Amino acid sequence: MKLFCIGLVLGFAAFQTHVLARYKGSDWKTLSGHPTKIIGHRGEKVLMPEHTLGSYEIAAIEQVDFVEPDLVLTKDEQLICFHDLTLRNTTDVAHVKELAYLEGLTVEGDWYIPDLTLAQIKILLVEQREIGIRPQYFNRLFQIPTFEEFLQLVQFMTHKLNVSIGIIPELKHPEILNKRLGKPYFMENEILRILAKYGYPLKSGDSASCETANGESVPCGLVVLQSFNKKSLQYLRNHTTIELMMLVEDEPLLLTVKGLKEISAFAHYYTVWKEILVSGVEAVLAYKQVSYNATEVKEMGGFIGKEDFLPLVHDRGMELGLYTIYDSREPSDRGCAVQCLPQNKTQEVFYFFEKGVDAIFTENIQEARELRIQYDFIIQMKLGSSASPITHSFLWITIFGICLSLFIYM
Repeated sequence: MKLFCIGLVLGFAAFQTHVLARYKGSDWKTLSGHPTKIIGHRGEKVLMPEHTLGSYEIAAIEQVDFVEPDLVLTKDEQLICFHDLTLRNTTDVAHVKELAYLEGLTVEGDWYIPDLTLAQIKILLVEQREIGIRPQYFNRLFQIPTFEEFLQLVQFMTHKLNVSIGIIPELKHPEILNKRLGKPYFMENEILRILAKYGYPLKSGDSASCETANGESVPCGLVVLQSFNKKSLQYLRNHTTIELMMLVEDEPLLLTVKGLKEISAFAHYYTVWKEILVSGVEAVLAYKQVSYNATEVKEMGGFIGKEDFLPLVHDRGMELGLYTIYDSREPSDRGCAVQCLPQNKTQEVFYFFEKGVDAIFTENIQEARELRIQYDFIIQMKLGSSASPITHSFLWITIFGICLSLFIYM
């Protein structure tokens, strides 16, 4: 009986080692087999005003995989972190008298960022949108940061938290802004210049040399550059090996089989509005009243079916991303291209996890991280009850009890 117990213990230990080797998040349907990446959309915009150093710092503390700064250019060619090209909606510009003369200069009833210098931008303070549960206590506490200030914060938080922080800058309207400056691809070149200045390697084989303002070396987090502008990404592909993300919303030809093939030539990520994966391309285009040439679409291989995105993207060696998963207290808009589905963030996120989406832009990072943990646990349970570490603990206790009884009574 003692030999039986020893054999039982050794056999179960070997089996446990085999099964638990799988319990490392490697059973997802993503391209890598690892859990879906979580991207902090404009930082942590639910808790802090978007695109502020506060928003980015909270996102880092919440251990998001990537922090997103949107980038635009000022009149004097400075890269700043801001989503829109106008300022009224999320700043106090309407109350700044010294900038009143710039209202309506380019955009009626508003202030256009390319009309302002960095010094003028720095007069402004950012305000939180009044949506859902977003706190209003942090209004007018933060300036609009520059891209360099963003990178300085990321490297400071990397040192402070002792964790690598991924960044995913978006080039907003690069063609419009470059044309206004009369400098083709200025924005793209400036982003690469600043990344290199802060120690990020631009090409394979380049050494990383990120450090804090105090000169303390820190690991450079992963970098992905994203844009809705295909020409911009194609230019970047010729000047860097940094991974690129093509954002697609309502450009019909980019949502076709051949359109995907074209994008795979220069981008690592193919990222779409989430509704496309729920209601399908044609329903979304009709909902948004986007017209297209049916003959051209047919020549491009037709629209990609909503169930075909993942296999087609993965077959190209690319990762599939989507935007945006909102805070659970804000309208999801899921399914609204056909018929709005019930408001349920768990169901929404699990739907995309089940599909194997590789990366999601999300708001309320902590909610998304908790749901990812829950889903990962479900995956491990589906491997069989033996795949669960909790179940293994009970089995060990049971075996120990059986053997102890045999030792005592036999």
